[in-house]
Amino acid sequence: AECLLAFIITNNNNNKKSRHPSSRLQRDVVKTLQSLEDDDLVIMGEGIRCNQTGYSIDILIGTKDNPKKRIAIKINKPHHYISNRSLKGVTLLKRRQLSHLAANNRSLISIPYWEWYELSKYQPQCTGSNGKDDDDNNNNGEKRKQRYLQECLHEASFFSSELQAV
Repeated sequence: AECLLAFIITNNNNNKKSRHPSSRLQRDVVKTLQSLEDDDLVIMGEGIRCNQTGYSIDILIGTKDNPKKRIAIKINKPHHYISNRSLKGVTLLKRRQLSHLAANNRSLISIPYWEWYELSKYQPQCTGSNGKDDDDNNNNGEKRKQRYLQECLHEASFFSSELQAV
């Protein structure tokens, strides 16, 4: 308990010095979460501290029906990796400790930055009979991001029902 308290105090002091607003990537993930057509999904906070581990959590979501059912979302930006998309040891430890909380009705979703960026990239669509693209490129990227998050939430057992079509 003393070690955890010392870690939290040290981590809080370090974060006060380097506190910065959420990244564009994080804001995009939040925007996409808000666009999901699930009335039960609630964004409970951004950039909050986990009381049990002292680690910061990028986004915390929950459900209106069951406030104890929460999922932490960590966005793994480039500084979380050493090379070849291999996570740094400190990031692996953080992920493991946060994931361990799943026994308490919480889960962790990790979003690698390159996967999110890939979802935003243009991907050619089949052209319809009228010669126009089936979907606007921007809408298509949004739909891919929505589907990605829905799959992550489904895997984390956040949704009890089948995935909704986007």
